[in-house]
Amino acid sequence: MQITPAILTSDLVLFSNLAKKLEFVETLDVDICRSPFVDNVTVQLDQVVDLIDFEHQSIGFHLMVDNPEQDLMYLLNSIGNDQSVRVYLHQESNLNFLAEFEWPGRWSRCLAIKFESEFKNIEFYNNFDEIQLMSIETGKQGNSFKPSVITRIEGLTKLGYFGKISIDGGINMNTIELIKDLPIDRISVGSYFQKSQNVRESYRIMQEALEK
Repeated sequence: MQITPAILTSDLVLFSNLAKKLEFVETLDVDICRSPFVDNVTVQLDQVVDLIDFEHQSIGFHLMVDNPEQDLMYLLNSIGNDQSVRVYLHQESNLNFLAEFEWPGRWSRCLAIKFESEFKNIEFYNNFDEIQLMSIETGKQGNSFKPSVITRIEGLTKLGYFGKISIDGGINMNTIELIKDLPIDRISVGSYFQKSQNVRESYRIMQEALEK
């Protein structure tokens, strides 16, 4: 199970500092939020793209926005077709444009699903390389982990989805024991690292707990 630190903040200085502290990790998630999809607004793509180390890290952009098409076009225009990135669209967003959108060959098509949302059909989910299940209220770090996400993982696999599965939200040293044996590929971890005084050591401790 891969640990992916996630940065969710409206403070550009904090974003820059966290990105530097997390330069040692292989994968990093960048959370982009805008109202009215969620209640808060984070830094936006045009503020942070130049601060990201695409060469040495696998970057995932989690787009918690109503209309992600504009963000995808910005990414296309700013980083081009050849950059390898993961893009997490939300099932609850306006995705009508996808019927005509040509995904760059090196972009991973990923879908995030709010905790409270019902599942759609397997044909829809099979369009995506990875499904990320939210395990807290979307767009807010520090909220309580919802253990019933475990049942949602089972439900997704019973639908017949065989791509990568990840969960996002509320993962820390208190909840890691609940998820370490689950059949998932990746966890996106935000506030645990954002609150840490020693990010590298916190990463080591969590990795060690997963391996026990």
